[in-house]
Amino acid sequence: MTVVPLKPYPFFFGILWRQFRYKTLALGLFAAGGIGLMGFEPILMRDLVDALRASDAEASKIWSLFSLIAAVWFGSAACDRLREWVDLHTAPALRLQAQVEVYHWLDQHAPRFFQDHLAGSLGQKVKQAGTASVALLGIVFDGFIRMVVAILMSFIVLAAAPGYFFWVFLIWLVGFVGLSMWFTRRCVPLFKAFGEEMSASTGVLVDINTHMDVVRGNAKRMSERLRVLDSLNAERRASMTTRRFLIWMMLVMYSALLGFQCAFIAMGIDAFFKGHMGVGDVVMVISLAAILVTNVWALSGQLVGFFEQVGILGAALGVIAKPHDIVESADAKKLEIRG
Repeated sequence: MTVVPLKPYPFFFGILWRQFRYKTLALGLFAAGGIGLMGFEPILMRDLVDALRASDAEASKIWSLFSLIAAVWFGSAACDRLREWVDLHTAPALRLQAQVEVYHWLDQHAPRFFQDHLAGSLGQKVKQAGTASVALLGIVFDGFIRMVVAILMSFIVLAAAPGYFFWVFLIWLVGFVGLSMWFTRRCVPLFKAFGEEMSASTGVLVDINTHMDVVRGNAKRMSERLRVLDSLNAERRASMTTRRFLIWMMLVMYSALLGFQCAFIAMGIDAFFKGHMGVGDVVMVISLAAILVTNVWALSGQLVGFFEQVGILGAALGVIAKPHDIVESADAKKLEIRG
């Protein structure tokens, strides 16, 4: 029997390494190819604008550049569709494998373990392990990889711009990633608390519905039977606390993104008036800023989702993946009943 780790990272990456190593490699390659091809768009746009503004514009060169831009768009879209096709054959199987391993470990616990925990809550933990694993697969092997490749392509593209563009982008990137990590790490206890409240309310509802005859026989008053609302209200309060924090976090982070985009484009316009950049270079900077803002904003949201799912998976494993109270010896003799 496979030992289920208590920590979410060994559990998640352990399953991927044992069962899905080649499929996850394909997911990462197609995600990198999709955003990597889009990294050529700013350069091609610059060349196209410069070709259109040239006094001796050549139609063949202009159409060739346009064809390359179209090829980049379609090639990037093809990589994204191929990644989705691989994900179709990976995510459902990963969900199944995660649930099977967690349930198999749960099944081996002693009877006392099931007396100490609500049956509905344990079932919810098994489902959460599968759901969180699938969510982490998409975040790690799509969002994170796309962002890393986009940053690398940005450094390459900025090599054609004045040097201070590179340093401004690098300083801003380090600051923004640090700010994102600071915010998202503080989301972990909030998401964990919300996950616990959700599991508790689900467990209460399942157990009440399972023993409804007993509940009706002992809780004569409707007010007594509606005490389940206490757990539902606790879930609502945890959800509001989490969402309130997320609103402030997104306000600060999106303001930082818009400020970077405006400053980057303003730097390009200023460099144009000073004669340091041409129109094509300014278009390149604008296009690059749009790509960066789109992907960095997606990453910030995925960082929140990443820590949320890590918290949910960690809470589920923290309950179910505890060591068994009764462990059968590997060389134990089978029990034989003789009449």
